[in-house]
Amino acid sequence: AAWYKFSKNKALRLEKRHYLALDFYECSLKAKAFASLEENLKHSNHVYNKAASRISALRKQTVLREWHQTTLLLVKEREAKEIEARREHQTFLLRRALHVWKVAVDMSKEDKRVEQLVEEKYAAMMEWLEASRNDN
Repeated sequence: AAWYKFSKNKALRLEKRHYLALDFYECSLKAKAFASLEENLKHSNHVYNKAASRISALRKQTVLREWHQTTLLLVKEREAKEIEARREHQTFLLRRALHVWKVAVDMSKEDKRVEQLVEEKYAAMMEWLEASRNDN
């Protein structure tokens, strides 16, 4: 009976069709809005992931740059210490060589003095022998 009434009453049919069209239009708008929100969410997530990746890369670069600068400073300090140690070693060797040379010069002077004393004693002994031969 309701079906018969619905199919016979054109105004009722048009009114129902109008409501159905409005419902369909609203559903279509809501579906489009939901799809737009999903697309926006995907894009937002993509932008966020890209930004997070970039920040991570920048942090790595910063850490690597700091490590490289620290390494360069440590290398410079080590090289400066090596140069200082080399200078100290050369100074020590030169002082040691100078000391040995002074000792050798002193020994040479002492040898000459002893040799001179021996020659003087020898000459004195020879004079004494000559004198004792002449006395006899």
